[in-house]
Amino acid sequence: MTFNAFLTMVHAISHKTNLTYYTLRETPTPRICYILTNRYPNERRRAFIRQFEREMEAFIAENGDICSFEDWMLRE
Repeated sequence: MTFNAFLTMVHAISHKTNLTYYTLRETPTPRICYILTNRYPNERRRAFIRQFEREMEAFIAENGDICSFEDWMLRE
């Protein structure tokens, strides 16, 4: 879901409910997210983990608000 689609949904809901929303003046700092998995998964779980990782990577690639880790981020 894009941010604009999300915002449209918030506007629609706010007219029908007592929902209040605010726009931040400054964007929050980027967050680092980690994927934690079992170190020794069985073959069935390994297939689910690979599928989840593929879908996660596709979601990140099509969402311009999310960046993925790149080596240059380690440099100061």
